[in-house]
Amino acid sequence: MDKIRKKKSRIFLVVFLLSTFILTSNAAFAFEEKGLQDGMHGKGKRDEVVSKMNLTPKQKKEIIETQEIQKNQLGKLRRALRRKRSDLADELGKDKLNFDDIKDVTDDIKDLQGQLIDNRISHFVRMKKILSKEQMSELLDSYKRKN
Repeated sequence: MDKIRKKKSRIFLVVFLLSTFILTSNAAFAFEEKGLQDGMHGKGKRDEVVSKMNLTPKQKKEIIETQEIQKNQLGKLRRALRRKRSDLADELGKDKLNFDDIKDVTDDIKDLQGQLIDNRISHFVRMKKILSKEQMSELLDSYKRKN
């Protein structure tokens, strides 16, 4: 009887922790998505940084193209991540939990989160190729002030 109670307690703890993770990550994700709508969150600060960088018309064009590429890629990754988080919630809501299925979905989520990071780094590298050393320094300083 004690073994069954301990096993149920462990299962409850795992379900509770995963549910908490899903709910908090979805709330953070929703904030991030909302911030990207309506012309980008923090647009005024971005415009201020851009004006300090004295970009050439060619640089502006290349940056806009780079941002469009990243925006499309990020959108696809975020939608896929949202679907996987929904799949995880479905798995956790089942009466009989299958830990192999849960692990598969969480592995997919981790992979997508890694792809998001890779995408941001790739965007940064593309920006570094477009900007001069001084402009890049200004951009990095703005990142440091922001964070």
